[in-house]
Amino acid sequence: MNRKYLVASVLALGMGCAAANPAVAQKDAYPAKPITMILTSAAGAGSDLIMRYLATKLTPILGQQFVFDNRPGANGILAMTAVARSQPDGYTLTLGASSSHVLNPVLYKDLAYDAIKDFTAIGQLGTVSILMVANKDFPPNDLKEFLAYVRNKTPAQQYAHYGIGSTGHFCGELLAQMADVKLEHVPYKSVAGILTDMIGGTVQVGFTDMTSGSAAVKAGRVKAITSCTKRPPSLPQVDGYVDQGIDFDREFRWVLYGPAGMKQAVVDRLSAALNQVLAMPDTVEKMREFGITVSPLTGEPLDRMNRQDIDEWREIARKADIRAD
Repeated sequence: MNRKYLVASVLALGMGCAAANPAVAQKDAYPAKPITMILTSAAGAGSDLIMRYLATKLTPILGQQFVFDNRPGANGILAMTAVARSQPDGYTLTLGASSSHVLNPVLYKDLAYDAIKDFTAIGQLGTVSILMVANKDFPPNDLKEFLAYVRNKTPAQQYAHYGIGSTGHFCGELLAQMADVKLEHVPYKSVAGILTDMIGGTVQVGFTDMTSGSAAVKAGRVKAITSCTKRPPSLPQVDGYVDQGIDFDREFRWVLYGPAGMKQAVVDRLSAALNQVLAMPDTVEKMREFGITVSPLTGEPLDRMNRQDIDEWREIARKADIRAD
């Protein structure tokens, strides 16, 4: 038997064994089982709504279902800590927001996770703004009128937001600092509470997430004043801070994360699937309904943006003395 024949026979035998045993041939295939999403929101809210929609698109591409593990509370710390401590095998992921990966590191001195080092940034879905809304009888109709109205107001104009250290709180303090006006923040437990009191006339102005706020604006229950920081896709007629002279262009992000240490091949598989979904016209439209401007971003550029965001918002927090512990 010559050497060429021997090599060919061995290769054929190996291929035959693999064909006879698909488990051997597919031992490194990913994903081989359902993927668990640990989320910061309760079912039917925030990241849960967004991820459940994405899962319907990702499942046919990846060939596996998604299992949802909702762990709301503690500014997302419970969910993010669980993901950071999970096995980096690609079967435990999360949908993180700027609150979990930018503002929490600013707010908490002893945060249970490192927002950069403890995670793998698989891919950014896009960016989102925070909406400033007002009671329909509130005199100002846009940011220029709002600033003129509050500049010499005594006592200082109050604004509602959905919790100390929330994106709404930071947006209010950012506006006060950049426009050099005095504003007094009033924390609420939820956006729903803000909107209820605003419609009832107890609250004049406040910040909401884009999904809840834009729905209330479109229904004619409240009016939009501005958005923090960019023009929102769900309300394109509403100017953002940057459109009205507030020179601060940091953005809030939605990002698919896994724990640190994931294999690059797994990251690439997930990233490619996510980008494929984000390129679908119906996904772009659905994200617009959620107030998200689709803008895929992956890897080191995304980590770098997060680091820059942390530095910028930390300065806002320092000047406003925003602390959670």
